[in-house]
Amino acid sequence: MFVPIRNVFRRVTSARSAKRSSLLVALMIATAASCKSAVSAEPTVEITSLAEARSLWTALQPVHYRMTQTISCFCGTEVTRPVIVEVNGQAVTRRYADNGTALPSQFSAEFRTVDELHAFVAEAVARPVASITARYSGTTGVPIFLAFDGSAQVADDELQITVTDFRILR
Repeated sequence: MFVPIRNVFRRVTSARSAKRSSLLVALMIATAASCKSAVSAEPTVEITSLAEARSLWTALQPVHYRMTQTISCFCGTEVTRPVIVEVNGQAVTRRYADNGTALPSQFSAEFRTVDELHAFVAEAVARPVASITARYSGTTGVPIFLAFDGSAQVADDELQITVTDFRILR
């Protein structure tokens, strides 16, 4: 029996397409399942009110906590590398996240405690600045993102602070 080559090609292509589709569906299901298991059961809630954030933080009263801060600015790498800020009572340590070395003391003021981050926002709101955006964890009041522009007339004075990996240790 003679079958035109076009029909054979269509059948092979259809079989390949069906196999590809099956593989694609299986891959999508596996990806969705892995994403679902990686996401926490409780969604992250964000707030933008400094007063509410301070209230949550004050109620929490942690004695010992740790967080990673990343600053984006027109600064040197000493400031733009992620830094782990650890607060234990009155003692505050700051070290680079990538290798654990201590942050040079001249840059310590850039990497703030939670109370200092709250104060930074309050000071920015109290004085005229071009813009400030703040987002806080809705469960702890910890600032998770701050964007600051001191003056619209000044180039390269913008600053962004991102806080990740916040943990209460005691």
